[in-house]
Amino acid sequence: YRMILQHTSTSLRFPTLEHCTTGGEALLPEEQEEWRRKTGLLLHEAYGQSETGICCSTLRGMKIKPGSMGKSMPPFDVQIIDDKGNSLPCNTEGNIGIRIKPTKPIGIFMGYED
Repeated sequence: YRMILQHTSTSLRFPTLEHCTTGGEALLPEEQEEWRRKTGLLLHEAYGQSETGICCSTLRGMKIKPGSMGKSMPPFDVQIIDDKGNSLPCNTEGNIGIRIKPTKPIGIFMGYED
């Protein structure tokens, strides 16, 4: 999406484009608005890691909240936690935690090998 945002021409057209998703970095609200202006579509975000796969997203049909990567996707229970593993209240900086007990979701990384 960055190359399209950096493109200065107003002649870009995407007649068959229906849904757009990005991941890998946070999407700024002004980038979301510029994408909408250039394509006529919203840009949905997805968050995941190599060790988890995609665990959070704004899926098709979900309302997009600027500055948010969306909600946890089943079967993931994603929480913001402190260094001791305690859940933190909304709008508090912390670590991203994914519940693995009593059942670890399929696709979650088990550990590194030497």
